[in-house]
Amino acid sequence: MGKIKLRPFAIIPSYSTSSAYTLVLAEMEGNRKLPVVIGEGEAQAIALDLENIKPPRPLTHELMKTIMLSFNLTVAEITIERFHEGIFYSTVSVLDQDGNYRDIDARTSDAIAMALKFNCSIFATEQVLEEAAIILEQPEFKEEMAEETKENDLTTMSLEHLSQLLKEAESNEEYEDASKIMAEIERRKHL
Repeated sequence: MGKIKLRPFAIIPSYSTSSAYTLVLAEMEGNRKLPVVIGEGEAQAIALDLENIKPPRPLTHELMKTIMLSFNLTVAEITIERFHEGIFYSTVSVLDQDGNYRDIDARTSDAIAMALKFNCSIFATEQVLEEAAIILEQPEFKEEMAEETKENDLTTMSLEHLSQLLKEAESNEEYEDASKIMAEIERRKHL
C-alpha cells in the first residue's frame, strides 16, 4: 500500500451547512486534491496553525500536544488510511521515548490538526486518492480569473460580484481562487 504525501491547500466554508468546512489537501508531487469535510472547531484550529496564530488560551489540539510532550511522546506522521461510505479513516503514528511507534485511530480532521501542531507529514494511501481525490485542471477558468482580477482587484469588487466569483470558483473546483475570494469576503465582515 503506497503512501502519498499531502499538504493543506485551502479551507473553504460550506454553503449547505453553516458549521462545516472543506479542507482541501493537495498532493505534493501531483495535481490531485483531496477534499475533506471538517467541523468548525477543527477548521478554526487548522486555520490558526496555517496562519501561525497562537490563541490566548490553548485549544484542544494544543492541550493534547502539551500533554504528549510532557510524557515524551510525539506525532511522527498521520495517514489517511481508507475512505468508506463518504468517511475518511485515519491513524496518528505516535513515537514514544523508547523509540516505539503506535498507530492510533483518529478522526481525519483531528489527525491533520495534530500533524500541523507537531509539524509532521500528512499522507494518504494511493487507494484513498484513487477513490476520493479530484484533479483540478481548468486553465480556461484560471485565465478568466486572472483577467478578472487584473481588471478589478478583489479589494475593489462589490460583495455581490465577489459572491458570484466565489460560486464560479467553487463550481469549477478552483479552490485556491475560491479561498482568496472568501478571504476578501471574510475580511470585509470584520471591518
